[in-house]
Amino acid sequence: MLGVTARDQKAAMRKTLRRYRVALGASLRLKFAEGFATHAPELLEILPRTSVLKMGSYQSMGSEACPLALEAAMRQHTVLHWPRCIDSGLRFSPTTPVPAVLGAFKVAVIPAPVACPAELDACGLDLIIVPLLGFTSKGFRLGQGGGFYDRALSNCGAKPFRLGLGFECQRVSHLPIEPWDQPLHAVLTENGLQVF
Repeated sequence: MLGVTARDQKAAMRKTLRRYRVALGASLRLKFAEGFATHAPELLEILPRTSVLKMGSYQSMGSEACPLALEAAMRQHTVLHWPRCIDSGLRFSPTTPVPAVLGAFKVAVIPAPVACPAELDACGLDLIIVPLLGFTSKGFRLGQGGGFYDRALSNCGAKPFRLGLGFECQRVSHLPIEPWDQPLHAVLTENGLQVF
C-alpha cells in the first residue's frame, strides 16, 4: 500500500493485537501464565551454565502475559532484576519495584525499582524476559512502541538470551521490520517454548 509506513503498519497491528489479548479474558490469561512455570526446566537447559543466572523480567500491566509463575519456578537458579526506564532505554535493578513511579509514557503508574549501585545494563543479564504485543515465527517482536527494549539490547550481541512472553493469539505471520528492531531468541506461550 503506497504511503503506508512501517510505523503506520505497526500502530494498526498494536490496536488489533491488544484487542486479541484482552479478548482472551483475565481467567484464561492467568491460566496460561501459570502454565509458563512448567517450561522452566526446559528453559534452564538451553541457557548458559552458571551458578546463578541474572534474569531481567517485568511487572505486567493490563492484559500483558504475567511472568510471576515463571519467575517463581526459576527462583533458586536466578537473581531477579526489574527494569527502570532511563532516557537511553532500560537499566535493571535487583531491588524490588515500588508502585509509585510515574510510567515512561506518563499515562500509568508502572511499578519500577529505584536506582541502585547494583543495577545493570541489559548486556549484563544472562536472560531477559520481554513483554510483547506481537511476534513472528522467526523471532521478531512488536512491543508497545517506545523502543525501550530495542535500545537496551541494541549493543548486546547474543547476550542476554531474549525470551518473549505472550499468547498464541499474538503470533502474526509478518511484522514490518526496522533496522533497530531486536529479535528474540525464543518465545514462550501457552503452547510451549519455541526457540528460534
